[in-house]
Amino acid sequence: MAGKKNITCSAVAFALVCFIIAASVLPCFAEGTSVGSVSGSQSTALGVMTVCSYDAATGVIRIAGTVNHKVMTAAKDCRIALFRIPSWRSAESVIADSQPISETAMSIRFEFTFESGGAEDIICMYAAAIVYPDGSRALIAEPEYPLGDVKEAADIGFKGLGTDSAAGVADAGAGCVMIDVYLDRLEDGRHSGYLQTVGGMSFYYNREYVDDLDRRIRSASVAGSSVWLRLLVSPTDTPDGLSYASSASYGAAYRGVVISDDVSALTVYAYLLFLCTRYNGGTNGSVNGIVPGFCADEPEKYNFCASTGPMYYEIYARTLAIMGIAASGAGARLIVPVSDSCGVDGQPLFTDFVRGVADYISKHTGFGFTLMLDSTHNAYHIDDSYFDLPNDGGDDTADDGEEPDDPDHSYDPDLPDDEFTPPETERKEPVKTLPSDGYICTDSIAALPAAIDTLHGEYSAVSREFIWCWTPGAETSGSALSVLYAYNYVALAAAGASGYILRTDSDRFSTVSHLVKYIDTDSFEKETAYALEIFGAASWKELFPGFDAAAIGGRRIVTVTPGSGVPGHSGTYRLWDFGTSSGVHGWSAGPGCTSLRSVYGSGTSCLKAVLTDEGGGAYSDICRVCESPEPLKYTPYMGFELSCAGDASDDSLYEVKLVIYSGGVTLEGRTVVKSGARTQLYLDVSSLSSGAGINAVRVAARRISGKGEFDLRIYDISLYSDRYGDRELAGLIDAERANAAESRDGSGDGEETSGEKLTAALMLGGIAAIGVCIAVLPARRDKRRTAT
Repeated sequence: MAGKKNITCSAVAFALVCFIIAASVLPCFAEGTSVGSVSGSQSTALGVMTVCSYDAATGVIRIAGTVNHKVMTAAKDCRIALFRIPSWRSAESVIADSQPISETAMSIRFEFTFESGGAEDIICMYAAAIVYPDGSRALIAEPEYPLGDVKEAADIGFKGLGTDSAAGVADAGAGCVMIDVYLDRLEDGRHSGYLQTVGGMSFYYNREYVDDLDRRIRSASVAGSSVWLRLLVSPTDTPDGLSYASSASYGAAYRGVVISDDVSALTVYAYLLFLCTRYNGGTNGSVNGIVPGFCADEPEKYNFCASTGPMYYEIYARTLAIMGIAASGAGARLIVPVSDSCGVDGQPLFTDFVRGVADYISKHTGFGFTLMLDSTHNAYHIDDSYFDLPNDGGDDTADDGEEPDDPDHSYDPDLPDDEFTPPETERKEPVKTLPSDGYICTDSIAALPAAIDTLHGEYSAVSREFIWCWTPGAETSGSALSVLYAYNYVALAAAGASGYILRTDSDRFSTVSHLVKYIDTDSFEKETAYALEIFGAASWKELFPGFDAAAIGGRRIVTVTPGSGVPGHSGTYRLWDFGTSSGVHGWSAGPGCTSLRSVYGSGTSCLKAVLTDEGGGAYSDICRVCESPEPLKYTPYMGFELSCAGDASDDSLYEVKLVIYSGGVTLEGRTVVKSGARTQLYLDVSSLSSGAGINAVRVAARRISGKGEFDLRIYDISLYSDRYGDRELAGLIDAERANAAESRDGSGDGEETSGEKLTAALMLGGIAAIGVCIAVLPARRDKRRTAT
């Protein structure tokens, strides 16, 4: 084993030597330019910046690069200087009138290292320049932001949701969930809010707003969904510390973030640092994606910010870069939303915008981004009116009591009623979307993947993956929503989309929630049969030859009926102990839960949750995410002892739902309990015995009768074996838990774990945030004084 390790180290050392030699020799053959020229083109640059990095563990920023050989020989009496470039200024203007932060003698290779003094050092660019004897200066290469450790982003789950129904999201089994976050509501300045301490000064975040985010993000994370935050600003808001347009012109739905000075740059960074630190995989859940804006390529329509064209592209790109710096350590994917507008040739109109953003991102960062098309139109022009029938619900009896008009003479009063067949009402044929409509839809999507492939070929920062987010209009509900959701699901899967998000309100979502929940299971054909009938096809492959339901489906939902009392068993293992004050540890409040605490004492020890009556059939719940999967292979049964009760006079009925998440399988059971009755329920979990164990547990409840909030009490959750006794079962499960903890915490050979790296990154981020307060808060105070 040691021999193999030495061989590996030797191979790595040899490869490193080869790399250093190549790095030393290759610049000598690079094309140079005339001394004193400045160019942003990589092919005619004076040199190359090979490293621009930030080490979160040490706080060190390192910049290194090479100078072209011809430039080196012609500029022997020059020096190389390093400049800090604010994100909102051009490199040329900074090096022309600013003092460098460091200098070194002219050399074919250069390197600068220094400790970061705060956030302002992390969110700016760095540029190396040649300083000539006469004082003139020339950029060696394009400036870059320092790149820290970038955690790999989670995969995109194909089925996605964006709705204000947190309970609906939890039940739908979505692969990804998008949550709207309004930055103007995030911070309110009240001292009762959540405190972000930055060097003796403070940001206070709206406690009520953040608590709601906690519940929604946690609920989605428990269900195994990736969580994306769409960052928006209300159109009527006048936020403090961020630079927005003075008026929301053209009736824009949102305001865009405009980084135009140090204050706005640092504030955007502070907000993202708060979100990515709070939702970093702990009990509050994880954030896996950041989506700045809505239809970002159409600022005058959706995100008004007083600029259009190339200037706007750069404003958006530098905002994206700052957000990327704050989010990269948390593994959050950068997602750029674009509109569904197209030209008369059917080609999307967002390409110029994407090229402008990608050019900036490619030159100045090491990030990439994924495009998400914000669709606001319907395939085949289908909406609610398509399902309206003539005289639907009307009265066709003549006022004088005579028989109604019968223009086609189909009615014969002499025929028995059972032999009369009314004329069929023919529904109009769906009309396919055309380029002349001015937008791309799922029935005219062919040009979209090709356009994105072209953009990826031009700029590697643009991912080949794409996401489709559909926001149906007010005239799309019921049957129209159901049919279009199914059609979009199949069309996008066949087109190679990585994700499909339905973005709608809770009322309309409730009408299609069953379809959304089961469309990616073995019930696919049954759930989409009605939509297929509308399009007059015998199978989806008839419409989309390349469609494969199994490729995007396969999610299993196991439904069981909870039993009362546990079957015969030989051994019991208490999974979580609620008999102490720490019994609440690991459990979290979900949607509709206003309080969660341990109640312990003689015979009454339990976990007590106060749940609100959400109405509309919605559940309120509590949940627990397991640090490591809890083993189930020794125990075919899982028991819950619980009760639900309102006030003392309450005699209501409640429906309880127990949900176990295990790998890609969801096992759930529902039953009805009487108010105040302490009930023992068990679930048959034998179908999960060969799986991944318990990843998460959700206990939900709702009223069937009565009104008002109620208590959910859980007295015990245990596993039951029909093969092992108590002691033997405890030994087996404890050993499994110990192995999982060792695997989770151990790093092997002293290597740093990703968790340690993330912790270090967050600690350094917090230290770096001192610079946020130093720079931002005085400016924010000045801004407040000016406003008053």
